[in-house]
Order: sequence, then structure tokens, then C-alpha cells
Amino acid sequence: QFAYFSVVSPDSRRIAYAWFNDQKFYDLRIATLDGSEPKIIYRNTEAGFVQPCAFSPDGDQILTLLFRKDNISQIALISTEDGSAKILRSLNWVYPKKMDFFPDGRFIVYDVTIRDDEPERDIFVLAADGSSQTKLVDHPADDLFPLWTPDGAHVVFASDRSGTIDVWRIPVSGGKAQGLARRIKKDLGRFLPMGFTRQGLLYYALRTGASDIYVSAFHLAGGEIYGQPKIAPSRFAGGNLSPDWSPGGRYLAYLSH
Repeated sequence: QFAYFSVVSPDSRRIAYAWFNDQKFYDLRIATLDGSEPKIIYRNTEAGFVQPCAFSPDGDQILTLLFRKDNISQIALISTEDGSAKILRSLNWVYPKKMDFFPDGRFIVYDVTIRDDEPERDIFVLAADGSSQTKLVDHPADDLFPLWTPDGAHVVFASDRSGTIDVWRIPVSGGKAQGLARRIKKDLGRFLPMGFTRQGLLYYALRTGASDIYVSAFHLAGGEIYGQPKIAPSRFAGGNLSPDWSPGGRYLAYLSH
């Protein structure tokens, strides 16, 4: 058993986290910093995976991603009091990479792919009661990892529209865009936004190192490589692994981050 994913409550006294239990699925738990026994607040065998994403500003609900056994992902609000779940959206097999609450709790911002055959994401704003939804960022590029600024006036997100992974900001009011997005930081690399301080500082993690796939001819008997290995073309540079040739050698399958 082990813990996976965690978010801190607004008062910094509780931590919600996913727990892989002895029955081989994930439940949602809350631990308090006073050292008392953690509390299971949501357990459902049909929702095999849970990911807490944010506490509501009042601390009464947890914005949670549920991923069911039938490959349906769901945006849900789970009560910290009784563990009841309110499903806001079902998204088939795709799932948001980041979800965040508006500072007063009225809206939720998240990213998601909208076409099964294309990996690029757009950003949406969802009313916290599930009653309405609007597209906030609509662009052919990959736009992801949205976060509200502490004052609620902007949504900050990542985008590769300029050829590198940059940080952008778009003004928002009433859950709708109020102007064009503007780049505020260029070429952060493979970063993962963690959140804002109350003063507006963005904290993020940075993935370092790389894994790529190279192709080269070699001598079967002696094992010597002929010439310089060439990198296999991929749009996800630095995040490719586990290659395998098809039996006839016409295709190369691999995984990409």
C-alpha cells in the first residue's frame, strides 16, 4: 500500500491524498497535522483511481479526478464531511492534467483534449455547481496546466504555441476571457506547476534528464555499431522510451511522455 498525489487545505491543517489500498484500488483519505489517524472519506471499487486536485476555498470539498474501471474519467466534488460525491463532468477516457478552484470557489479551470485523434489540449472554465461551461483558451497549440492567480483576475497556463514550453497568462472575469493571452515566461522546459503563494509567486517542479530512442545498424556476430546512431523522429523530444520493432521491421512502437 502507498500514498499517491496530495493537496493541502487552505488552512494548512489537513492533507488529502490518494491511497492504494490492500484491495488494489485507490481511496481518498484525509490526514490532519495533529497526528491523528487518517480518515477515509471516499472509497468506491468502480472508481479504481482517484486524484485529489484542490480543496475548495472553504475547505468543505475536494476537487477530485475519478477514473473508473470502464475508462470514464470524471470531475467530481467530494465532501470532506460525509464523503458524498457530486459528478460535474464525465470525459470519456481523457482526463485533465491540472484542475484548480477560482479563489471564491465559483469556478473550476481545467485542461482536456477535445479530439480523440489529437493530443493537443484546450482550457475550460466550469461552474462549480456543474451548470455551465465555457472554453477559455482555444488554440491549435497544446495548452495545459491552468491555475488561477490568487486575485482571480487571470489564469496562468503552459503552451507550446511559440515552439517552446512557455508560461502564458489570460485575463478572466465571470469565468470568461477578457482579452488575449500574453506570454510571461519563455522556455521553462518540462515543468509542472505546483501552485501560487498568496503573494502571487508561482512554484513549479522541473523534470530533468531525458530519454530518447536512437536507431543504428550493427554487426550481428560481433555487436559493433556501424556509423553514428540517429535519433528516431518524435514530437516529444526527451521523453521517449521502450522501443520495439514490428516483426517485419517496418514499424517502431514506443512510449512518449
